[in-house]
Amino acid sequence: MDSVIHDRKVLLAVAGQYGTPPFDVWHGGGVFSSRTVPKRHPLFKALLDMNEQVITACGIQQGVNHVEFLGLGDRVYFLEIGARVAGSNLDRLTTASTGLDLFLESARLELDLLDGGYKLPKTFRKEAGIVLCLSRDKDPCTSFCDDYPEVVWTLNHDHHAGCVVASPNSGRVDELVAAIRENLARDHLAVLPAADTPG
Repeated sequence: MDSVIHDRKVLLAVAGQYGTPPFDVWHGGGVFSSRTVPKRHPLFKALLDMNEQVITACGIQQGVNHVEFLGLGDRVYFLEIGARVAGSNLDRLTTASTGLDLFLESARLELDLLDGGYKLPKTFRKEAGIVLCLSRDKDPCTSFCDDYPEVVWTLNHDHHAGCVVASPNSGRVDELVAAIRENLARDHLAVLPAADTPG
């Protein structure tokens, strides 16, 4: 969950769900993916409620926050909270699904502490998905993304490849994420062997 909080109120919350958990990608390799949780999905309301409970319990007054939950079967558990914008380019999901740049909002909220008057900009609601991987090529060719008008951002540098898609249609986001995952796995994916020891 990525949230914008002002005066102890959650003004915006975007729920995301991993396709492949980061832990699995970091330790076994593969293509990372995540997508927004559709508003009509039963998990959406549960995540919003739990997010509010965590933020209230932590006494958060203002800022951008990233809260992680862990799903096991039909149960959801609180995992961690960070008073920050999400990593791994997950902020791009929020931008694609709402039009809001969380880094910009974080700065605007900090400035509000000095002069007051913060107001959340107008947003929209779309479903969005992100697909990323380590690439065999230093500057991978992601021209295949041009085949999809729903692509709103691409990553193709420093041995990383991927993109973000957005659509009002949740099923279309699922189709795009699956197609792009397949393309990245086939044409770009590099897997580094896991280290024997941490460090």
